[in-house]
Amino acid sequence: FDPAARRRTRAALGLPEDAYVVGGVGRLAPGKRFDLLVRAVAEVPEARLLLVGEGGEREELLRLARARGAADRVLL
Repeated sequence: FDPAARRRTRAALGLPEDAYVVGGVGRLAPGKRFDLLVRAVAEVPEARLLLVGEGGEREELLRLARARGAADRVLL
């Protein structure tokens, strides 16, 4: 574990040092249920969601994040 690398990565992604970061990797498709992560992160102001992947549900996840007031805390 390299604390300096952690700080650099968080800074590059715009993630605050003290934020809880939840991540997911996979195809952005309804069956993966990434919408549940978006809903959960919307309930925890200190949390950020980092999703890595492509797929047809990308725009729907962004819409959900906006509707839940978490668009600034969800990174796709």
